[in-house]
Amino acid sequence: GRELANNAIDEKKRTQDGLIDNNQDLSPAEKQKAKEATKSAADKAKEAIKNAADQAGVNKAKGDGVTEIGKVNPVGRELANNAIDEKKRTQDG
Repeated sequence: GRELANNAIDEKKRTQDGLIDNNQDLSPAEKQKAKEATKSAADKAKEAIKNAADQAGVNKAKGDGVTEIGKVNPVGRELANNAIDEKKRTQDG
């Protein structure tokens, strides 16, 4: 069961990273930070899967990991702030 659990974690991370990449409201730095968070959550889940004593533990670690990866949902502030600053500059000029 560990291999299937790890595969589920990898798939959720790929899906979440794809959503992050396709979010046009995020700056490159915000995307990078979010992907680091998905990697951290995936690594933590895989460690828990590896250390699980039984299948129930593996299943719990997989479920917890998928949930944590799914929580990585960054809000794009940098590009919005830049657009506001640019609009203000053009009006002030």
